[in-house]
Amino acid sequence: MKYGTIGADDLKLFHFADDPDTAFELLKTGLAQYIQPESPEVPAISRSRNPQKPSGTA
Repeated sequence: MKYGTIGADDLKLFHFADDPDTAFELLKTGLAQYIQPESPEVPAISRSRNPQKPSGTA
């Protein structure tokens, strides 16, 4: 801040921890916003039917 390289609001971006457990919780909380939700399972695609050629015919 002294030399104008960082703004006062930027200081809110820093978090400090005194022990590993607290540091890990801070990391999990901060990184959670970047996790993409799991996509729903995509159903298998069924065979296409040919209306011009009924099944069982050659």
